[in-house]
Amino acid sequence: MNVTILGCGALGSVVAFHLHGSGHPGLNLELIQRPGEHFDALKSNGLKIHLPEGGTRTLRIPVSPCGTGRCGSDLVIVLVKSGETEKAARIIEKELAPGGVALTLQNGLGNAEKLAGILGADRVAAGVTTFGGYRKAPGEVVVAGEGSVVFGPWKKGMDLERVRDLFAASALNPELVKDPREAICRKLVLNAAVNPLAAIV
Repeated sequence: MNVTILGCGALGSVVAFHLHGSGHPGLNLELIQRPGEHFDALKSNGLKIHLPEGGTRTLRIPVSPCGTGRCGSDLVIVLVKSGETEKAARIIEKELAPGGVALTLQNGLGNAEKLAGILGADRVAAGVTTFGGYRKAPGEVVVAGEGSVVFGPWKKGMDLERVRDLFAASALNPELVKDPREAICRKLVLNAAVNPLAAIV
């Protein structure tokens, strides 16, 4: 299974850490990250993860600024900021394999709609995650404990069991739901209560 993480900030790095450690047979993982200090560090030194229990682990995962364009990704996990979603969709168009799915785990509303408007609703899934972390330095991310991922198809009828199985093997504690909209709205309300800025970022 070819998986691309688009947006390798703190959360994207945490997801990459879990997927990389899954031992899932046939998993090919790549990262897409915009140019800058973080990208340069990932490219040169790998992704350094600071573990919740202490210690570090360095992951060597292929990273590029704009993808391969080979239309080979079975799954693209979208974790860019909301304002970059339309630009991300244009990259995803060139990355997704036939039958591939773009899964947005971004904060905020409207991201799945933007992806669906460009890719088609039958190629989009959406969800939320309670995993967290923060960037300690370029190329270094601290994992902030355990969490879960709730996700589902944006259009009814999509088969996402393969994605669920991958997430389960990666200790991402997935819950596959029929309609992810309720979970997205719940997280928006929670973010707004905890940090008003998070609801509009």
